[in-house]
Amino acid sequence: MAISIDPQESISFVCKEDRDLKPEEQTTFLLCPLTVRDEQALAKLDDQYTFGLETLRRGLRGWENFLDSKGQDVPFETNRDGKPTDNTIARIPIGIRSQIVTAIVDTAKLTEEELGKPGS
Repeated sequence: MAISIDPQESISFVCKEDRDLKPEEQTTFLLCPLTVRDEQALAKLDDQYTFGLETLRRGLRGWENFLDSKGQDVPFETNRDGKPTDNTIARIPIGIRSQIVTAIVDTAKLTEEELGKPGS
């Protein structure tokens, strides 16, 4: 069954490295689906690195339980448009950034089960 994607709804994502941890120990990244306007803007980008950064700017909404080396919560800082700052994105290890970019792009392909919706 096809289901509507709500671009205002946050989707929780846990990176591969954290999936075997207890839920309270996992870092959760809050993502949002790309809008048609986002997809059009991203399609114009030739550089894979720039594509990744712009995807993060457009699809990363926040995080939970993201700690620094001292065990303190890392603040999620945004600019005036509500998008993460470059410093915010830089706090995420590059391998995890790559996973998040893939998850943001894949949000349009999610099934009801992956979205946590009742169904089949």
